[in-house]
Amino acid sequence: MSTQMPAAAPLDVSEASATACRQRCLRWLQRNAADRPGRVDWLQRCGSTNSELLARGRPPQDGAALLTEIQSAGRGRLGRHWLSAPGGSLCLSLSVPWPKGAADAAGMSLLAGAAVAEVLQALGLEQIKLKWPNDVYLSSAKLGGLLVEFGGVGPSGFLVIGVGINLDLPDAFWPGQEWIDLRRAGLTVDRAELAARLLERLLLLVRLQREQGLPALLPRWHRFDLLKGQAVRVRIGDAQEWVEAEACGIDERGRLRILMGDVERCYSSAEVSLRPA
Repeated sequence: MSTQMPAAAPLDVSEASATACRQRCLRWLQRNAADRPGRVDWLQRCGSTNSELLARGRPPQDGAALLTEIQSAGRGRLGRHWLSAPGGSLCLSLSVPWPKGAADAAGMSLLAGAAVAEVLQALGLEQIKLKWPNDVYLSSAKLGGLLVEFGGVGPSGFLVIGVGINLDLPDAFWPGQEWIDLRRAGLTVDRAELAARLLERLLLLVRLQREQGLPALLPRWHRFDLLKGQAVRVRIGDAQEWVEAEACGIDERGRLRILMGDVERCYSSAEVSLRPA
């Protein structure tokens, strides 16, 4: 976004601020959430919240959450670096036991995206959208992203769901990317409450996925689909060129459906990259 706005007040990213955020987050969860993690840590500084939870190993049965005021080595899909600003980005990861293996976790990034979109829509962002497989948009501007990873082996397996949301970024923060943050969107919300709401909804959808399976829950993602029915450009596998196609939504396994000419094909997130045309 190029719109100039008055700068917000300087953000407190001290260790005391992290402790206060954790306490507010826990209070909200205790008062409002049926689904809440057994452990919540809010650090002053961390390399990557996802990497830290992966290193900690299998979490408690009801999950563990990690947030940080400053994230210095955030990661996105396909090994990309995830940009965040001290105190101006919500950097959240949730770890949950997943003994059924990585294959059974297919589509969890879509459900995590649906959880984020539902929370933000409930807070007043009516134009919230999801770009397959893991980006959060407000209209045509990027607001956040997700990264779901698998750790452990067999019965010790677990999922780590990472969420990054732009809260209040400096001007010209993300060159080459049309972006927006919650301040520019006009949404004022305590980041500790936002974190608590996201954790509650993420845990709800994890529980429902275990009980009902992915296909039953995909309609929650469909209604936020940014690109369905639109012209897109795709790059398949290791190909260098981008090919024009039409996005047709996702199938029951969460794979992207694209129409190229008269032929519809389905691809997983490991097989294709996607851009609006």
